[in-house]
Order: sequence, then structure tokens, then C-alpha cells
Amino acid sequence: MRRLLKLLPVVLLISAFSAKADIALSNSELLALAQLDAQTMSLIDWKIGDTMNYDMSLGGFIPGKMVKTVSSEEGDAIWIVQNIDLTIQKQKVEMLMNRSDGKILKMRVDGKEQTIPNDKIEIVSQEASEITVKAGHFEAIHVVIKSEQIKRAEVWINPSDTAMDGTLKQVISAQMEITAELTSFTRN
Repeated sequence: MRRLLKLLPVVLLISAFSAKADIALSNSELLALAQLDAQTMSLIDWKIGDTMNYDMSLGGFIPGKMVKTVSSEEGDAIWIVQNIDLTIQKQKVEMLMNRSDGKILKMRVDGKEQTIPNDKIEIVSQEASEITVKAGHFEAIHVVIKSEQIKRAEVWINPSDTAMDGTLKQVISAQMEITAELTSFTRN
């Protein structure tokens, strides 16, 4: 199970909040998480239509939903779309990702092109684990990371038994705590 981290193409952690400064994660925070260990990936074989659905919470009191989908291909890259629907805002985040190395080539938030930051992340710990989320019970790798922009983020992943990046649950401690828990997924 520990080897899954080496195969983890990208952890597309919550990119819902970059448009609103008062509750926003910066683009640097978002992409630091999105590029978690992407340099070790040699192939992303996600298919158009692969989808992951999440229940979300902002600060523990603002509920919402997030849907991540592989929407299309562009040459050797794929577009990943995240639609976030919180009671206080809706947001669409699109990322063009190179299949061969997991690098983010383009990023748009609500249709507006974004600069791709390069905040380097530090893996604090990783361990084999198990977790139960609304989508079921899974073996997982529990990864704790931090960066200059992010105080702490915890991610439970299993790309083998789910879809896309395999994110089962994520808890991000930034300006406010952000959580997302997998409710269902589709792998094509």
C-alpha cells in the first residue's frame, strides 16, 4: 500500500476558494496540494467521465458538495474539472494536466486563467491506514503534508480501488479548516 504514494498522480485538493479573499486559499496553496508527488508519476491513465463526488465542509459549519471529473483530452493532457457548490458560493476550477508527468499546464477558476504557483510541499508523514467514508471502507495511505502556504493537510488516498487520484478524505488547515469526504465515484 505504501507504494501507492509513488503512483499517486495528483491529489487535486479542494480548489474552491481562490476567488474570495475573505475565505480563500491562494492559488499557491491550491497547486501545492495539487502537485503532491506528481513528479514521481510516469502515467496518468484516467478516462473521460471518471468522476469523484464529495461532501464538503468549510470551517465545520458551511456545508457543500464537490464533483471532480475528467472532462476531456487535449493531446497528451487531460482536463480535470472541479465543480464546488457551497451554500455561500459556487465555483468551477479547471486544470489541464500532462498525462506523462502530472504537471499542471493550465488552470482556470470560473473561466479566468490563473498563474500556476510552485509552492513546494513537504511530506511530514505517510503510513498505511484504513478509513471509512460515505463511499465505503478502504485501505488507504494517510499522508500529512505542509508548505509555506499550508499549515497542515491530511489526505487519505487509494487510487487502486477508486477513481482518478484516489482521494478518500482530505482535511486542510489553512485560513479555515476545509474537509471533503468521498461519497461515490465512477471509473470508466
